[in-house]
Amino acid sequence: MDSTQCIDTCLCFLCALSRQWKALDGVTNQFDLVMCLVSCCFPPCSNVKIRMRTVDKYGIDEGCIGSVIYGLCPCFAACSACQVHRELTLRNAWPGGNCLHKQPGDYTQMR
Repeated sequence: MDSTQCIDTCLCFLCALSRQWKALDGVTNQFDLVMCLVSCCFPPCSNVKIRMRTVDKYGIDEGCIGSVIYGLCPCFAACSACQVHRELTLRNAWPGGNCLHKQPGDYTQMR
């Protein structure tokens, strides 16, 4: 259902992280230049921080170690960013995207 979003997140990883950061602050579909620059220098750390903020904000049952492993491991980093994007979208904090210019339909079917 969200293959376009997954492609967008994987191809534009740093931009996706910056939009997710803004979405966690309640601003949907907006790029954050500072977070993008931080993500350029420290992409794994940015990914972990965004995942941990998402887990904390929404009370998701995932320990700190799980967030760190999913965010830091190169095998899981893109999947982690896609999961965060999906979670934010489910919580009506759509991060937006480059390929997907309007908020997708009903994501509740994905739960």
